[in-house]
Amino acid sequence: MKSKIIFVLLIVICLQPFAREIPLLSSRVTDETMTLSSAFIQETENRLKIHEEETSNQVAILMINSLDEESIESFSIRVVEKWKLGQKGKNNGVLLLIAKDDRKLRIEVGYGLEGVLTDLVCRQIIYKEITPYFKNGNYEQGIRSGIDAILGTIKGEYKADATDYQNKNFFQQIVDSTPIAVRIPFGLIFLIIVFFMTTRTLISPIIGWFLYFFLMPFWLIPSILLLGVPFGFYLFGAYLVIGLGVKIFCSFTEKGREFARNYSEKYTYSSGGYSSDGSYSSWGSSSWGDSSGSSDSGFSGGGGDFGGGGSSGDW
Repeated sequence: MKSKIIFVLLIVICLQPFAREIPLLSSRVTDETMTLSSAFIQETENRLKIHEEETSNQVAILMINSLDEESIESFSIRVVEKWKLGQKGKNNGVLLLIAKDDRKLRIEVGYGLEGVLTDLVCRQIIYKEITPYFKNGNYEQGIRSGIDAILGTIKGEYKADATDYQNKNFFQQIVDSTPIAVRIPFGLIFLIIVFFMTTRTLISPIIGWFLYFFLMPFWLIPSILLLGVPFGFYLFGAYLVIGLGVKIFCSFTEKGREFARNYSEKYTYSSGGYSSDGSYSSWGSSSWGDSSGSSDSGFSGGGGDFGGGGSSGDW
């Protein structure tokens, strides 16, 4: 047992150098790329300082060259966990992270501001206020426009345009805002579980019809997370069509009812479920199984917490 623990620790230690280092928090605007002019940095620094003095919200900007193949969501969370933007208890911090060479950016929002700076608003700020300027290489204007929108949202002066987000974009937002390292395992595991639940549901009489409709969202969301928007809908559509066909076959034909009885007798669960006569019993219970730096500017994080709210984008 000890040898296994030591082996795991060695792996962790060996992998540590490959994780990109988080810069020390020394000011509200940190530009490691040397892209922004000193005048713009000072202008933005002063503006964010005034905003903090008036509201206690801490808004910071970090511009780096590359994420070194790490996801922007993962790196962003590591930054805010170290910097602790926002006041302790209020959790009112915001980070605008820009990876210049990777052409990616993210707005990370603390718990306390998630109700105002929603994922929807953050996505609109990224794609309507920031990236149009970034595509033309005008980083300063893109950042200025983004900060205008972020601060305007907090003050209630900037609203998301609902006409820009049709229903299909809602599902795309789920995909875009969920890291692939989470999407694939979650989608795969969930679909496997739902698949086995579905095999019992489709052959069960009466209550099976209710469960057929009940399982619809449990097929839709994991399918989209695993396969993306178009193919996820195809898999969901297959469930609707094939499932309906099986339900009709097992409910309204003699051969189907006989098949359902034989299947139930062969695979009746010892812990409960549908018995061979179609009655329902209980399934039973189960369970699934660093502090920030500072400089002469005096700026430091206030101890705020983040939970992954915000949105990511590219240009």
